[in-house]
Amino acid sequence: MKYKVVYICELGSGSGSGSNYEQLLRLHDITKECGDAGHDVTVVVRDLISASALINKLSMTVLQAPVFLPRLRLNRQLVCLADTLQLSGYEHINTLLPLVKAWQALLVLLQADVLIFDQAPTALLAASNFNCTRLIVGNGFNIPVAGYKLTDWQPMQSRAELIEEQEKQVLKVINQVQRKLDLPVSATISELYRCNRVMIDSFPQLDIYRELRSNVTYYTSMSTYLPPVFSFTQIEKPRVVCQLDPSYKKFTPLVEALRASGCEVLVVFAGGDAEALKPYQSESLQFTTLMPAMDLIIRETDIFIGHGNIGSATACMRLGKPMLILPMHLEQLHVGLSLQAIGIAKVLADQVSASDYQRALTALLGNIKLRTTVRTFATNNRVYTQSTFGKGVVAAIDDNNKREQKIV
Repeated sequence: MKYKVVYICELGSGSGSGSNYEQLLRLHDITKECGDAGHDVTVVVRDLISASALINKLSMTVLQAPVFLPRLRLNRQLVCLADTLQLSGYEHINTLLPLVKAWQALLVLLQADVLIFDQAPTALLAASNFNCTRLIVGNGFNIPVAGYKLTDWQPMQSRAELIEEQEKQVLKVINQVQRKLDLPVSATISELYRCNRVMIDSFPQLDIYRELRSNVTYYTSMSTYLPPVFSFTQIEKPRVVCQLDPSYKKFTPLVEALRASGCEVLVVFAGGDAEALKPYQSESLQFTTLMPAMDLIIRETDIFIGHGNIGSATACMRLGKPMLILPMHLEQLHVGLSLQAIGIAKVLADQVSASDYQRALTALLGNIKLRTTVRTFATNNRVYTQSTFGKGVVAAIDDNNKREQKIV
């Protein structure tokens, strides 16, 4: 059957960030597969500019999402989903109510058979009384399990009282809006995330809610809309791919260590300043400030260095590549520590000098046990790579509607 599918990306980071790249890959893969299956696809996105690379490639209607425009910051790290929501318009009924009303008006106009939510909590709130198939997609970190408390994002030390306070405050605002609009009132923030199916584009081992989930499917393969950009050229040297955030404070000692490592190195510096890398460029060190198709270059590497973005980590796990993780945020630290516990990566969180990086890279290249463990992991977890993520979403849509037809 042909369905009217609306794919919603409400939140997201800047175009140069790893998380935004992962979201754009999901957007491309899912909308392409839905279009190939004959469904009518409309996309509602926060950032039309970031999505512009896809708009010309796929046949779909693209609309601007109702978004919270002020750029707010907390004077501390984000410790739970309630923090993210508070910075996205959930601090007061006067900011949240207009957003929910705008989403309701838009969704009424679109009359979707299927709603796909990708970091879209306000759209979920607005659609809580809509009669259609609801799928939630993402890497799992921002997808709590309906009816349960939010997970603490701090792997080292818990601040349970702060999380409880934040959840209580945000839930109060949500309830005020729900009562105002005659929507079902929630007992927990996580109840916004009730849906027919959760689709996660990563391995269960990286899902912080995995023990609680029941209606979830994991897929780790995804088609790309990006070219490889560059490739390895030398046969005799170890190969290293390093994906760096432009805001990484230890940029200079790390790149100096890579240049002196004796490896052939490809540095992905998406959105960064090309001039900063030019002094280090050589036959053995290439760089790009564009985002390449990461899977294609990770496939050819011996070691991957990154900050712990779930998308890149998932590609390494699927392809059996050891990782050196340099976390910048709590999500990345969670990922790095999970990978280290499995025995397929090393976390370097307190690096100081180029020699620290040099020693870590040398140790990783010589760690036969770790290299064997990550290859074994990839072999033993192929069940999650049997279909592309987009094909899995199309299958979930068909399966859910078949079940509903049987019930009727």
